[in-house]
Amino acid sequence: MKKLGSIILLSFFLMSLPACKEGASFNENLKEVAVKLKNVEAITSLDLVSTEHYAAMTDYFRTVTDLAVSLKSDAKARKYWATRVKKHKISDFCAKYVLTATAWHNLNDQCTIDGHYLCPDEVREYPAILNAVLSNSPQSLKDDFYADDRCSGWREL
Repeated sequence: MKKLGSIILLSFFLMSLPACKEGASFNENLKEVAVKLKNVEAITSLDLVSTEHYAAMTDYFRTVTDLAVSLKSDAKARKYWATRVKKHKISDFCAKYVLTATAWHNLNDQCTIDGHYLCPDEVREYPAILNAVLSNSPQSLKDDFYADDRCSGWREL
């Protein structure tokens, strides 16, 4: 009987490993977003979009897009996301992970030169990407998101 209990306990532990891995992977992606956001914020006030800026934009916006896709397609990621966001203040979340609507407008305006869009498509699609993240979030998070000063500008888009 003791052996059966050990086997059940071991089985439960092994079954929980993928969930931990998913949470760890999702958490790592969130950490990447925070770092990459700082790089993008640094270039939003500059006048020209360079190759270096293009790489920074690509890194941030593609990582956010990947997280949105993960939330849409993976129930475990959605559950982890909801739990993680509940543990933190939305203002911390907005400050750490979300480009302000004003900064995005400035950046997006710089991307069009002589009628040609020169930035990664994910830059142009950022409002839709944020909407996808929010659509896979609890209503309370959406309400808090739009109520926060840093994130409130996205309500109009």
